[in-house]
Amino acid sequence: MRYYDIEVAGTKRALKLCPINQDLCIAAFLILGDTELTVNCAAALLERAPKYDFLLTAEAKSIPLVTLLQERAASFTWTTPSASA
Repeated sequence: MRYYDIEVAGTKRALKLCPINQDLCIAAFLILGDTELTVNCAAALLERAPKYDFLLTAEAKSIPLVTLLQERAASFTWTTPSASA
């Protein structure tokens, strides 16, 4: 089995390489369910991110990360769009 080693926000992971064809392999990077990685990424993003009013996420897999950003950002107020909007 072959792996691709990465380090994100001080967290090391070995991603399994999945063959697509003879010449191409891909490695899946999943943050959903990886609490250590999510917490470390949120802390690193807060150090680098400019002041913001809203956080948007493209899909459900990133909701835990955005939630941690919201919880740790003192200047952020969590809002939910109304059903009539």
